[in-house]
Amino acid sequence: MKCKICAAQAKKVFSARVLNNYDVEYFRCVSCEYLFTENPHWLDEAYERAINFSDTGMISRNQHFTKL
Repeated sequence: MKCKICAAQAKKVFSARVLNNYDVEYFRCVSCEYLFTENPHWLDEAYERAINFSDTGMISRNQHFTKL
């Protein structure tokens, strides 16, 4: 696989389960050391419900970080 940043060769470094559903391969560029995944085909599902109703501090955190 080619690096998405510099187009050098990238090597598989590990696999991990994403969203408890997808086995995803991770790659590291041998030149710039960028770490990236295979094509992220799971993004639509990941962002289906972006807000967790049990996260009661989300708005206050966002307001705090806009001031930094």
